[in-house]
Amino acid sequence: MRLSHIKLNRAKGASDLRHLLSEPHAKIALICLTLIAILHILVLPLTDFYISSGDWLSGLLLSAWVLLGGIVALGSGLERTGLAMLAFAVPMELGLLVSGGVLYLGAISVPFVDPWLHAADRSIGFDFRWLSQVYADNPAIMSISRFAYSSLAIQTIVIPVVMAVTLPPKRLLHFIAAYSLTLTITVAVFPLFPAEGPYVYYNIPLERAPYLDRLFPWETGIKIEKLRLGYLRDVTSEAAGLVSFPSFHAASAILLGWASLSWLWVRGPILLLNAVMLFSTIVCGAHYLVDLIGGVVLAAGVIYWTGRCCQHNANSPHST
Repeated sequence: MRLSHIKLNRAKGASDLRHLLSEPHAKIALICLTLIAILHILVLPLTDFYISSGDWLSGLLLSAWVLLGGIVALGSGLERTGLAMLAFAVPMELGLLVSGGVLYLGAISVPFVDPWLHAADRSIGFDFRWLSQVYADNPAIMSISRFAYSSLAIQTIVIPVVMAVTLPPKRLLHFIAAYSLTLTITVAVFPLFPAEGPYVYYNIPLERAPYLDRLFPWETGIKIEKLRLGYLRDVTSEAAGLVSFPSFHAASAILLGWASLSWLWVRGPILLLNAVMLFSTIVCGAHYLVDLIGGVVLAAGVIYWTGRCCQHNANSPHST
């Protein structure tokens, strides 16, 4: 009897897995992963880019194994376990692949567009120098902002996994699709809008920004120039901070806040945390205000479009 029950669960799991892979949201995430993977496959053998760190490869392999394990778990009828593994693995795998892809695209990026971004900020009456001085004069505000800004990494791990355990599968699949597509578009747009950043453009030295604990606001332009000139070719180099427009931190604040709306018991704190992260991205992340606007519009548009995809697949077992 027990063996028969196990076989029945496996048969149902295999059927559910087939339905899952046919979901528009699953296809979107798979396409995004495939596109970034193809970029690596094409660039690495044909250029002088190389991989020096085993940690990057180890992380890539770990997330790939977890991803495969999640698919096996789903096929075995362990839906929640499989979805939790996918929720952990997909953002991690895509994030690692994208970190290398940013470097490839930085090497072929157009000239810096800081004057355009500055002009856009000025047209809506925003002054980065004023805001940075407010932060310099109020260490408590900066401490809160730094905490919120740095929360992105842990939120990207915890929120999808908790979604997998507590919410209907369609919510998780929608989030993963929206996250994957938003990140992929962000990276694709990046080489068209490279920037040195407001700290460099407005000649704000490190001494006037003691609240920052990272140097990337002053190093972004240098790294991009090294990529263009062929001096930086290590795929495992730190790519954080290279993308200016659209801001993925800003887009993530929208994505993660939206993901929390189904949790009545914690959505308030999560929304507040991401509202602070959104605002803190300007100073902590060295962004122009228009970068944030671009990230917010992108995330909102992707959430809406991927939501429309779900309407055409309402009869799927994963849609409830």
